[in-house]
Amino acid sequence: MYNVPLLHHELMEANLPISSISLTDEIVIKYERELTVEEQTLADTIIADHDPNKLTPWEEDDIREIDSRTSWKDLGVWATWEAQQAQDYVDSEILNGWDVSEAETWIEDNVTTLETAKDALKVLAGSIITTRNILGIIAKVILYIRDILIKRL
Repeated sequence: MYNVPLLHHELMEANLPISSISLTDEIVIKYERELTVEEQTLADTIIADHDPNKLTPWEEDDIREIDSRTSWKDLGVWATWEAQQAQDYVDSEILNGWDVSEAETWIEDNVTTLETAKDALKVLAGSIITTRNILGIIAKVILYIRDILIKRL
C-alpha cells in the first residue's frame, strides 16, 4: 500500500529525477533518466521505508491550520477580549496591579513575623503562577497566529 502523493514528495525531497508515479495493481515510478546505482539504492530505501499512513507536508499544514482555529476557540473569554480588557485582567490578577512602591509598602506593613512572611510568600507564589498561566496563553496565541500565517504565505 502506498500514499502516492507522499511517496512522490519523499522521492523529490531526495533529489531523485522523478517524472511520475502511478498505482494500479502495483506502483510504477518513472524517472526522467536512468538512475545511478546510488540513486537506485536511495530510491529503493525510500520506497521500502515509506509509511502510507503518514501525512504529506501540505496535509500536515492543513491540519495545523484547522487545529489552530479550533484551539483559538478553546482560549475562552481571552479569545474575545479587547486589548484593554486583557491588560485590566493582568493588572488585577498579578499582585493586585501594584507598582513596585505599592508592593514594597505592603511588604513593610504586613510582613512582620514568620507567619506573615509565609502569607506574603503565598501571595507572591499565586502571582507567579498566574503570570505563568498568562504567559502560557500568550505563547499559544502566538503559535496559533504563526500557524495561520504560515498557511497563508
